[in-house]
Amino acid sequence: MKRALTASCALLALSLFAALPAGAAEEREVSDAARQTLTLTVYQNDIALVRDVRRLDFAVGENRFAIGDVSQALRPETLSLTAGAEGLTLHEQSYERATLTQQALLEAAVGGPVRLVRLNPETGEEIVAQATLLSLASGPILQVGDRIEISPPGRIVLERLPEGLRAEPALLVSLDSASAQSTEVGFSYLTGGLGWQADYIAELDGETGLMDLTGYVTVTNGSGIDYQDAGLRLVAGDVNVASASPRMRDQIEGKMYMSAAPAQEAAPPQSVSNRYLYAIERPVTLKQGETKQLVLFSAEEQPVERVYRFDNLVQLGGGELGPVNAGLLLRFDNDPAASLGMPLPAGTIRVYENLAGSGSAIFAGEDYVAHTAEGQEVELRVGAAFDVTAEARGTDFDRLSDKTYESAQEIVLSNAQDKPVTVEVAGALPQEWKMLQESHPHEEVSANQVLWRIEVPAKGESVLTYRVRISNN
Repeated sequence: MKRALTASCALLALSLFAALPAGAAEEREVSDAARQTLTLTVYQNDIALVRDVRRLDFAVGENRFAIGDVSQALRPETLSLTAGAEGLTLHEQSYERATLTQQALLEAAVGGPVRLVRLNPETGEEIVAQATLLSLASGPILQVGDRIEISPPGRIVLERLPEGLRAEPALLVSLDSASAQSTEVGFSYLTGGLGWQADYIAELDGETGLMDLTGYVTVTNGSGIDYQDAGLRLVAGDVNVASASPRMRDQIEGKMYMSAAPAQEAAPPQSVSNRYLYAIERPVTLKQGETKQLVLFSAEEQPVERVYRFDNLVQLGGGELGPVNAGLLLRFDNDPAASLGMPLPAGTIRVYENLAGSGSAIFAGEDYVAHTAEGQEVELRVGAAFDVTAEARGTDFDRLSDKTYESAQEIVLSNAQDKPVTVEVAGALPQEWKMLQESHPHEEVSANQVLWRIEVPAKGESVLTYRVRISNN
């Protein structure tokens, strides 16, 4: 059983290692070649948990390691180390950013020998002069022979790479080992720059009313490094992050590109801490700057209800509206009995409808859906119906008192299609209302929401009339 390593001194999240005293262990670099496993647990609000296990060789006594190939958006305060062997004690751990920059190189060379390289304007040949870099206070100041030159033309060349500068960020750890051993050490940390979202493609057969639905996850890596053959877990639902550090907010520069991935589906989702976790069954490679799509699931022949709906026709007090087109909605149940039945992460569903007999399809619209639990209904508003329209007019308004009045309305529903349709007319009423008359029975959706479902014949019309009393107590 792996155990957490306890620090014998406070964690120095961003500190540099002090200069090595005489006899202290030399720092050893640990690349991703020592990696045993890598797991990414990615959330939907630009945060991920990285679990990296590497095999380290320990000598008796103090051991100092520089562990490379770690995220550039790492949050140092979240570092945690575990080991699978006894006799290890953690002294210090820290995170060091990449420090190998032009300015850092010059600063490290101040006071030492450099070369000043210039071009002969006549021959184009390089002229190399030995020099000493005296200062960088307001630009380079060099001593070249018996001259002091301030910001001289040419380029400054260092004779060697100064110690202590890193080309890549690294985790620095210092551990004591009671014995010489080779063992796995795991370290975990939170990082920004990794995120995912769900996208869905729905292929609708207009003749049968059945739909094939494929769910994809789009994973984006902007953390500054590549992740090779990582186990990937995706968590649906946001987690609270207390005042993200500036490092998390930093944008990692990198060209974005799309990458085709082999078809692979996630294992059945697990409920964890009131969220759902989806585990991709095959290892995934995510390059820096890459956006990759993976298949989450596929469901075939999902029954879909096509709904024509008017939401803003019900008005009190008279006036005329229309003609207006019906909103076109698609509804289906997230239910095993309807060939689906799994928690659906929030995302955009894009609908393509097959053209009968042509073998092609058109884009029918898209809509965003929130997290949808198993057993819930999904409703997509994909656009407006060209050939289902309505006109509304107030037919009566009587004020019975300063607090009570009656209002009547007529709504004419028209269907230009070759087949009958069911139309929904939804409206909002004040809290204290009573339906006095109506041509079609209504449903009470809530205390002040009413809904009529009305059949409209092919190439025909249906008329909804109603009278309602409102009491403002």
